[in-house]
Amino acid sequence: MHVGPKVTAQARASMAQQVLDLVGKAILNEIRQLLIGDNPVEEPIRYVSEIDSTSQPPSIELRFENTSHIQDLYQRLPIDPQINVYCALSASIRYTINQYKPSDIRKEREVEVYIFNDQSAVELIEEKYRRDEPLFFPVLRAISWKQPLLLVGDPDCPTEMNLYRLGYREAIRTIETILYSHYDPSMPLIGYGYANRQFHMTVFNQGESPKVVSIAGTLPGTGQFVNLRQARLVSGGSPVTEKPVVNDQLQPVVVETRYPDSLLEEANRQFAVELTEENAKRLLNGQKTDVVTTSDGNTGKLYVLNTPDDGPQLVLQDVQQKLTLKESYLGHIFSEKDKANLHKYGDMGRVAELIDKQSGQKFTGFIGVDKDTKTLTVLRADVIRPKIERMSHLKGVTLNGLQKQRLIQGKAIRLDNMTSKAGTAFSAYVRVSAASRGLRFDHIPNGTSENNGSATASDSIGNHDTNQGKTATAPRTKRAPKANP
Repeated sequence: MHVGPKVTAQARASMAQQVLDLVGKAILNEIRQLLIGDNPVEEPIRYVSEIDSTSQPPSIELRFENTSHIQDLYQRLPIDPQINVYCALSASIRYTINQYKPSDIRKEREVEVYIFNDQSAVELIEEKYRRDEPLFFPVLRAISWKQPLLLVGDPDCPTEMNLYRLGYREAIRTIETILYSHYDPSMPLIGYGYANRQFHMTVFNQGESPKVVSIAGTLPGTGQFVNLRQARLVSGGSPVTEKPVVNDQLQPVVVETRYPDSLLEEANRQFAVELTEENAKRLLNGQKTDVVTTSDGNTGKLYVLNTPDDGPQLVLQDVQQKLTLKESYLGHIFSEKDKANLHKYGDMGRVAELIDKQSGQKFTGFIGVDKDTKTLTVLRADVIRPKIERMSHLKGVTLNGLQKQRLIQGKAIRLDNMTSKAGTAFSAYVRVSAASRGLRFDHIPNGTSENNGSATASDSIGNHDTNQGKTATAPRTKRAPKANP
């Protein structure tokens, strides 16, 4: 078994970062003993530790690759041995973290935080055991708050959760505001509230007068960063559209992109297209670009296909006039309801067991329709699952474990009293969408009876959709896609 790129214990690396590497080794060791044994493995599982700049503060996430074979072995076990594997992994993770003697351990909203003396922490979101799903790996992150920056004003990034990740806990709650205190007395107290479509923060630094920072509600991704120690906007008052500079103790330990920059030159040589910065980033990270036009007049989306013999190859997925469905796709046989949902809504509405064309390995994923190319697209369950598990709130509504589990299973949940970008309340059925590469909201008209945000199971997206249903068309037919998107 090969241990992937690891977090090295450099002088400036945080204790949490070092613990992350030890946990990765411990999990692989347990898997070797419990599942693999002496059996040969063609594609060994490995772990990598990567910067996640989308989290605030920026964190390093422990991620596992090549897990399909391990999950297949796990699924073949009877129920009791599966439980034993889960318990062994859980115990090994906690034992390894505690070897570094954290100064404080807190659990909040199904998230455990192990705090160390160097102002760093390991966040553990442990996957619940599910008898109807394969082995899940826990979400583990290394966090540092030596330079505490708080993202405020972004409705899709709740400030409350960010304060929690910085080591704060709720101290006093009133109708208009919440006061948060830090486990470290040297950190300022934070008062936080929302009124008149503005976020209001009062920062109480020791030896200084309280300072109030007010920020208007903005679009997702355009919030503003507040330096808590100085109680000022990092951007000087203008909306922040980029992420802050990552602390030098949180340096990435693997390459920032999945594929080398040389593929951009190959795209220009092979298809005579010059990609925008955003499309280049998508391509090198294994995603599809927007629709581009090649030198011979073809239009489509570029993506990278990993081939066993020739390595990464560029593929153009052409635009088609209309969606054409065969009886099966990647090993999944479509039911009539599956076909109807794909044609009408652009998503199948449930998770499916699929087979990777290149490796032949099974995986679970969501099937949808790329609205730009009118071709099928797949969102792997192991890509969206960690994001759902890390969510504590969605549009201002608290998510419980059952609701998150149903989303992961491809089912719809009803959430009431969510807050839109404009600050108005709304209700919707929420589900995973392969077509949108994330969550999809099907709004419920005002006057429909509320369900108090409870989870509502749905094996078909057609039962609850109210604002979808038109099948778009493209101008002309192109050649069929060459491989699994």
